[in-house]
Amino acid sequence: MGPFWICIHYNGPNEESRVIPKFERWNYEDTEELAKLKKGTLNREGDFTKTAEENFTLYYRPLIPWANRLRKAVFPDGGRWKQEDEGLYSQMKAVLKKGREDPAGLRVTPLGSAFEPLGILNRLPGISNRT
Repeated sequence: MGPFWICIHYNGPNEESRVIPKFERWNYEDTEELAKLKKGTLNREGDFTKTAEENFTLYYRPLIPWANRLRKAVFPDGGRWKQEDEGLYSQMKAVLKKGREDPAGLRVTPLGSAFEPLGILNRLPGISNRT
């Protein structure tokens, strides 16, 4: 889940990424082992929430409920899809659009200018303000 990766490795726009050793190894695992690691972290809501609360940067922490809603769309009932769901992309877009409207997703910098953690979603097809 891309948003999960962004939320644990980055602390906002124009910030350097950070390395979290237990997640860094995901970059070097073979596909089957990586799937097992992700499944253990992402499938179960309690495990996901605990991991997010422990590892999301302060900047992205307000997005934990929205990342969890996205997780629920991707992993229904804590598991993988039994058959292809052609509506999944639309469900994901709907979650992301609602998240962009959540006031908890807005931040104010010490200089007083506002920016939006979910602004990164503007770069995803079909998610920008233009859609």
